[in-house]
Order: sequence, then C-alpha cells, then structure tokens
Amino acid sequence: MYGWQNLGAQIGIGGVDARGDDATNELDFLVLEAQRRAQLPEITLGLLYHDKMDEEFLTDCVDLIRTGIGQPAFYNNDVFVQRALFDYPGISLEQARYVTPIGCLQQGLCGPMFYAGLGFMNSAKMLELALNNGKDPLKGIQLGPLTGDARTFKSYQELHDAVRRQFKFFVPLWLERMRIHFDNLSEITPMVFQSALVDGCLENGKDIFSGGARYNQSGGDFVATVDLANSLAAIKKLVFDDKRITMAALIDALQANFEGEEGAKIQRMCLNSPKYGNEDPYAGDIVKEWYEILYQEHRKASRPYPTENSAIVPQAYSNAMHFGMGLHMGALPNGRKARVALTDASVSAMPGTDTEGPTALMNSAASAIDCVKYGSNHLNMKFHPAMLKRPEGALKLLALIKTYMDRGGHHVQFNCVSAETLLDAQAHPEEHKNLVVRVAGFSAYFIHLPTGVQDEIIKRTELGFD
Repeated sequence: MYGWQNLGAQIGIGGVDARGDDATNELDFLVLEAQRRAQLPEITLGLLYHDKMDEEFLTDCVDLIRTGIGQPAFYNNDVFVQRALFDYPGISLEQARYVTPIGCLQQGLCGPMFYAGLGFMNSAKMLELALNNGKDPLKGIQLGPLTGDARTFKSYQELHDAVRRQFKFFVPLWLERMRIHFDNLSEITPMVFQSALVDGCLENGKDIFSGGARYNQSGGDFVATVDLANSLAAIKKLVFDDKRITMAALIDALQANFEGEEGAKIQRMCLNSPKYGNEDPYAGDIVKEWYEILYQEHRKASRPYPTENSAIVPQAYSNAMHFGMGLHMGALPNGRKARVALTDASVSAMPGTDTEGPTALMNSAASAIDCVKYGSNHLNMKFHPAMLKRPEGALKLLALIKTYMDRGGHHVQFNCVSAETLLDAQAHPEEHKNLVVRVAGFSAYFIHLPTGVQDEIIKRTELGFD
C-alpha cells in the first residue's frame, strides 16, 4: 500500500486485507530488505501492526531498526480501522481496512481520500500567555486576551481557566486562517494532476481542495501538549498543593530564565516535580485531560467541508515544529529554559524525565490520548544499540510493542543509535555523512539537521531493558 498527500509520502507494509486476514506478502519482505541495504531517509516505511503478523516478518522489521535509520514506524492497524469507522459513519468495514499511513503520521484510505493539514498550534504557548496576561514575554506584544494577573491567582483552577480561555481565543482564528488558505488554493491554484489520482475528483468535477475526493479530512495539529501538562503539574504541585513557592516567585524565575541562585533553585524544583512518562497519574492525568479539552475546542471551532463524507479531525504530532516553536518561547515551569526545543512528538516524555523505563513510558503513552478520536499520535523512543544487538533484545522489543498496542497505543518509532555516536557526528560530520536518524514523522541525515534539532535528539532518554 502506498499512502501520500501533498506534503510527504510513506510506504505502508503489513496490515490486513478486506477480510481482516494478514496482508503481509513477499513484496513487504523485499521492501524491508531494500531499505536495509540502501538505508535512505525517504520514502518512510510504516508498519501496520496487528496480532496476526508473522514473527519472521516482525523480526526483519527489528533488523531494520537496528541499522539506526528509525524505520519502520509501528502503527496500530486496529486503531486505523476503528478511526476510519469513527470518522466516516457510512464507510464499510472492508473499505475501512484499506488504510495506510500518509504524510508524517496521519491516516489515509488508499485511493478515495484526501487529507489537508491545517497547521500547527503550540499548546505550551497558551500557558505562557496565561502566565503573562496574554502578553508574549520575549517580544512584549499583547497577543492573547487579558486573562488576569497570574501572580494574584489563588487556585489552580484559576490558572486552568485562564489557559483554556487562551485556547478558546486562538483555536478558531488558527483553523479559520488555514481554511481560508485552502479555499484560496482551490480557486487560484487547483491541484489538477493530484486530483486526478484521487477517487471521486473526476466523477465530481472538483479538485481535492474543493471537496472532490470521496472522503475528505483536515484538521489542526497540537504540539507541545506534554510541555503544557508538565508545566501545569509543576505549578499545581509547587504553588498550590505543597505551597513551596509563590506564583510571583515562579513567574520572576521564568522571566529571569532561571538565572541566579534563586532561579537555579526554583528550576531544580520544577525539574523534580511530577513528569509525564512514568505512570504517575499526577502528571499523566493532566496530559489526558488537556488532550480531551483540545479535542473539544477543536471540534467547536471546525468549519466542515461542504460535502458529505468529510471529517475535521485534530492531529497530535510534532514534525520538527517543537524545535522552531521553542526558539520563540521563554522558560517554562517544567524546568525548560528559554529558546530551547520543546518536547518532541505528542506522547513522548520530556528528555531525561522518563526515569522508570520503557514499559512505564509506553503505558503512559497508551493512556494519554484517545487515538481513535485524534487523527494521529506520535511516540519517539531511543534505545542504545546494545539493547537490540542480541535476539533476546528483539523479542523484548516486540513484546513491549505488543503490550503497547494491546492497551490502545497507536504509534511508536525508534532511534537505535548511541549518544556517543551522535556527539561524534556533531564534532566530525565529515565522518558521518550517511548517519540517518528518526526526527519526527520522518528520518533525515543527522549532519544536515539544525544544531538545535541535533541537540534535542541527543538529549532524548536512552532506554534499556532491565
């Protein structure tokens, strides 16, 4: 299966046929072998995982992961099917099984569907604005609504309400701006050739941006929601529950970028506060709560296509936006300093804070977001190559993936490269020209990435098996 949209491409391997039987075939094995030999960053391979898959094929997938190129990514095929049935109530089960990953991490129906992304929103930015009464602290510009002086908030609920008001203001503007953009594309630069390849466009006489495809989908993408939740958890714990610091002292430390003796002390407190990724409900429940809130706000602000069989679905993946967005943000209560990359993906842990091992991270990720209601989900994990060197390492990894999928997790992808190798590639790029790593919904040559993105990948927690 080959999935594509206007922004990227993937080859889907595995999956099921119309009857629900394993669809893995000889070509899938050949695709894995070709990529094992070539080790190219594109086109990306996406494995549609299910319980009927052949163990030999899964072992070959782990062999490819061992090369370090971050492929294939694993997708829960059952979630793909459930999602198609949820998004398009009139679709048959047979058609819903004909799914494939497209773009970075989204879902497509082979042939009859067109997806158009509506851009990215920085969830953590909404907290930053709420802490500064709607003003951007780095630029000094009033961006959001006046939600009150956070220094005077007497309860966590006041802060919670202020953050939600920022979302309520920005989400409709964000989605409408992007919809206007796509409406203009349909009038000014219709995609004639691409439309001819999508079922329904020729029959309807409309291009993909005008709703010509048999199934249409669009939606905005939330980035850095884990940073939002970790920061809220820190404030709730330190300011309101334990009363170890005041809100004024915290905001002063953020504005000073945690500099000075007092700032460094508060940063340590923030870093040591509860963090998502360790099966700790204190932070994990906040992540789950906000993904549900964002889903509801997205639904309320969505303007649907003027056709049937259309779905406006929020997305949750980072691309590489967590780096660019981080450059324009001050310090956060999760302990992150100003202008540093935000947390990657949508259910990855903040680098270095997932201290309880890969099982705890995967269990946290499986419960963080409703993968059927959202149009995508994104989990990055990094293992030291030694962990997968022996056959028992591969079996442990596959057992971990199965547990994650059985619990409703949807997506996971792996970097299998040591921090030492990455640091040496930074110092001696001429010796690592062919080093490919997984960034987000894509792989890339490491030495060609911006230094900030390289640093973020290096900082990701290096996991192992007990």
